[in-house]
Amino acid sequence: MIEFLLRELEKTQRPVFSKNELTSISCEQFKDLVNKNILTFKRPKYTDVERIRQPRCPHGCYLTVVEYDGELEAFCDEHLDVDPISIDEDDLLRYTFLVEDLLELIAQVNELQGSLQKIAGGFFYLGQRTVSGKRIGLVFTRLIDSNQFVKFLGLKDIFIQDEILLVFAPISLIEDIDLRSRLIQKNIVLTTFFETLNFNSLKLPIGELATELDKLDVAIAEETFNYSPDYLTVEIKGKTFHMNDTQADVIKYLHNAHKTGYEWVKQKEVMIEIFRTPNGDESAFWHKLSSIFKTDEDKKTRDALIAQRGNWQYLRLNL
Repeated sequence: MIEFLLRELEKTQRPVFSKNELTSISCEQFKDLVNKNILTFKRPKYTDVERIRQPRCPHGCYLTVVEYDGELEAFCDEHLDVDPISIDEDDLLRYTFLVEDLLELIAQVNELQGSLQKIAGGFFYLGQRTVSGKRIGLVFTRLIDSNQFVKFLGLKDIFIQDEILLVFAPISLIEDIDLRSRLIQKNIVLTTFFETLNFNSLKLPIGELATELDKLDVAIAEETFNYSPDYLTVEIKGKTFHMNDTQADVIKYLHNAHKTGYEWVKQKEVMIEIFRTPNGDESAFWHKLSSIFKTDEDKKTRDALIAQRGNWQYLRLNL
């Protein structure tokens, strides 16, 4: 049933269910989750209009509930020609899934240190465990999308003592390989409860993650970016490159963009900034990246250090 609840959580922030809907999955699990307050019964106010998901009218509409002569009936207020049907109280959407209570229980079962914290941006911090000498923080978010990179970096700023952050989504994980690899470089790993959580015991395989984290260390080491203070010498993925002043200015600008999370920048923007004159005039019109990295050796350096899209209209550091 936990899997079913998590799937519904991805659809709506506060899902509600009928008793019949839940007991059709498992009466035993329904009772257990009610006892643990993960499913909470909520009786509506007298003025509330109640609707049911199942059954529906022949046109697929939710039905509106009314009480008539002490009996419950459901009708479609969009298609009044459809006869109302008799229902009972167990068809009503009166059980709310409280994800906070589930997260607290997961933290307790897995003996996490710290307390559940709600973080701006739709995140919950469950706590932390130390595995193989590494402090690992666990975070939950209802949805993961490709626009959350800066928010993820913000989590690292909040939980600075955690060497690794494991961020769990309920069921689905985006297929944005670029985002996931960039987050790995920041020691942020995306995963799901569907992949890792034992739905019966609520145990997470935190101990087994030590091996994966060792592999992660290797991956991070391969993506290491080192540089001299003037950026004339940089090392990326184990290879060292030497550049002139202008080339170094380009890499410095892209590195600053990378650190702030705004990684893709227009080539024209880079040219404007590095060729801006002391009086503020912009002479970038005459400059392009191809005029800065001219020789074959320069182009090898450029391709190793700079990723591009849109035929070099947009640039970022190749991390």
